[in-house]
Amino acid sequence: MDLAKEYLASEIFEELDYVLLDYPDETPIVNAYKMLFTDKHIIVESLENASIFIFDTAGKLENIIRNYGDGPGEFRIFDGLSLVGNDQIRVDVGYLKKSLVFDFKGNLLEETINQNSESVYHGQDFMLQHFPYGELDQQFIFIRSSALDTVGFVPARKGTDQMIPFGYVHTYLQGPTNDIYFREKYTSNVYVFNQNGYLKDSIVFDFGKYQLDWETKVRLGKDTKAQREYFTDNKKVEYVISFFPMPFGYFLSATYDYKKPHWIFLDADKQVKKVIAGITNDIDQMPLRQYSWTYHDDWIIYQMDSRTFFNSYVETFQGQSVDTKNVNLHAFFNQKKEALKEEKIVLVKMRLK
Repeated sequence: MDLAKEYLASEIFEELDYVLLDYPDETPIVNAYKMLFTDKHIIVESLENASIFIFDTAGKLENIIRNYGDGPGEFRIFDGLSLVGNDQIRVDVGYLKKSLVFDFKGNLLEETINQNSESVYHGQDFMLQHFPYGELDQQFIFIRSSALDTVGFVPARKGTDQMIPFGYVHTYLQGPTNDIYFREKYTSNVYVFNQNGYLKDSIVFDFGKYQLDWETKVRLGKDTKAQREYFTDNKKVEYVISFFPMPFGYFLSATYDYKKPHWIFLDADKQVKKVIAGITNDIDQMPLRQYSWTYHDDWIIYQMDSRTFFNSYVETFQGQSVDTKNVNLHAFFNQKKEALKEEKIVLVKMRLK
């Protein structure tokens, strides 16, 4: 982490783009959680009202899937959201132990029963599930099940049961070679499975003097007050914030001070290429936040409140004469100015070189 440097945006990004997610006031997104992308659509999970918003790539709302109830095709809350191909959505409903598949118009295509409520990856003829505290007699944290057999991988680590359970924004990620990646937040380890769901490799991140030892992590366990005090007083990496398989290799985000995330780029051989501690936006001058909420292909993407975006733009360019035709940012602001004043979401997209 001490190798981190400040970079100009033009040194790490090909381009910047902005998308306003526009939706009616009477059906708002409340706590935008997971976001999925296809070449033609943006899918957003509205966490608080258990709804799935489907937009085109320009941010125009096309449909909302919201099926309240406990009957066939219905849910009150859900735990997993994933794509099936480029035109279907799978919803895992933990409390009902079932999975639902919808097309983008909201038509129910499939409903299957799961044996339990844990996080699920659905392969062509198998399921891969994560059990943070262990499962089966050997207490494995990953279980691959199919019609033919059930196989476990990776024994549970002693002390994990002292950790506070939590949800994952990103669970199983598919890389450019169709490998499946799972970042375990408790340990900052990443497990790699082949496309058939069998364990292939594991990546263990060691942050040197900023590494938090396992005994301390277990001791802090479920004591949130003690955790807050410890990480305020000690420069230690609590966990990896983001890990994404990218076309050039891997993207990693982590912090040791709760304030300033560091971005780490690794090549395909997992060698460190860049460690980024700050970004000065010399592309369009709009202040950038070093957030990494989600990704798509070679884009890193984060979300922000549209009113905050509006105020930041006005503060940045107040009194300046800007060309609203030739720069993405200014054209976007000029076209969406009135909608930005409402309670909407802006996606800030940064395309990596």
